[in-house]
Amino acid sequence: MRWDRILMLAMGGFIALMIFFYVAFTSSRQSLVVDRPYEAALQHNTRLQAQANARLSGRRLEVSFQPANNQLVVQLLGCRRGAVAGQLHLLRPSDSRADRSYPLALDDSLRQLVPAADLQPGRWLLEAEWTEGDSLFYTQTAFYR
Repeated sequence: MRWDRILMLAMGGFIALMIFFYVAFTSSRQSLVVDRPYEAALQHNTRLQAQANARLSGRRLEVSFQPANNQLVVQLLGCRRGAVAGQLHLLRPSDSRADRSYPLALDDSLRQLVPAADLQPGRWLLEAEWTEGDSLFYTQTAFYR
């Protein structure tokens, strides 16, 4: 092949690549601009503080799957009985339509049974956000169904 043809093919490939990137990035629905940046930053800082509270106090989340009765057993370790109120969020990283939310309702052994019959097989994130007295706590863990 002659050098002029190679040069034209390389330039054509580069232009095709630029067109591909333009189409791919302009058709994306992700917004890089936050409507209310101050409130978003405060919420992010609150989440980081709640995560640090959970880590420093030794509170953590354990998840196990019981295939016999098709349930998840969620246990908060290090919490006091009866003083916990919050939310559990089951997040599916590959499909946000499958996300679920449940109120945190622990029994006497600080466990909660969550129905798992409609959970698709694969990777899930379980987020727990709760208050104990005046303190806010947050932790998350990944599990596979």
